[in-house]
Amino acid sequence: MNQGRYIQDGPPASGFGRINYRRMLASSRGPSGIQMFLGVAAMFAFGMVQVNRYHKEREAVAAERLEARMAIMPVLQAEEDQRYVAARQEQLEKERKIMAGVPGYTEEPFYKTRWMPPAKPMVG
Repeated sequence: MNQGRYIQDGPPASGFGRINYRRMLASSRGPSGIQMFLGVAAMFAFGMVQVNRYHKEREAVAAERLEARMAIMPVLQAEEDQRYVAARQEQLEKERKIMAGVPGYTEEPFYKTRWMPPAKPMVG
């Protein structure tokens, strides 16, 4: 063994042969820039058409729901009025029992002079 002397690998004296890289590439390099741009623009346009179609369908369903709600609103209001009258009668009856021994008690409201519907359901 050679002590202190190293032999380095190198290229052959005539050089390496050429590497034929062209045969490894595909014959076409893919779509051109304008083709890719037009393809993306077409996909975007199709997506926006679908979004618009869905939006119109959703608006139609919302309008139908609103019309149905408006059609049954008198019935719902009548039920709420019946519930309110029953709850108010029950509240006044409890109030009469509690205030039975108080002289000068009246069932008139303290702060309001005109009737307004309650903002929240009455809890008895």
